[in-house]
Amino acid sequence: MDKCAMLCYMEAIAVAALFALLYYIIRRIPTLNLDGCTAESFSVIKKLASKPRRRYIVLEAVGFKDELKSRRSAVKWLETSLKGIIGEIGLVNLGLTIIDYNPKNQRFIIRVYHTRVNSFMGAVGIHNNRSDVKLSVLSVTGSIRKARNYLRS
Repeated sequence: MDKCAMLCYMEAIAVAALFALLYYIIRRIPTLNLDGCTAESFSVIKKLASKPRRRYIVLEAVGFKDELKSRRSAVKWLETSLKGIIGEIGLVNLGLTIIDYNPKNQRFIIRVYHTRVNSFMGAVGIHNNRSDVKLSVLSVTGSIRKARNYLRS
């Protein structure tokens, strides 16, 4: 395992341990004595322990000479093209997950962290400058149901 992958793995373990500890603290808060705790520090702890918000982005790939028929090949193509721009650690920081792919109209549903939407849009812009296959963002939404509606139409 190379140095970069090892650091990424160790960072993921540290973040998971931190969230587990904060979850335990939040669960124990009703039984704790909160006399010295201010409302501001309590809200910071609660915010850190909460689940991260996600955004669903619907992308359309335009300019393929032949269709990507299988979901697996489409996912692999998208991941390698974005990995070439922002790298593996960038993909991890985005929280990028490919939810669905429609081979008929070549549209993807991608889930990212809500704070990283602009970074993802920047990566799509750089990809469009470098590649013949253009990615157009059709929608950014907070619910998977709306994203699936865009995928079907």
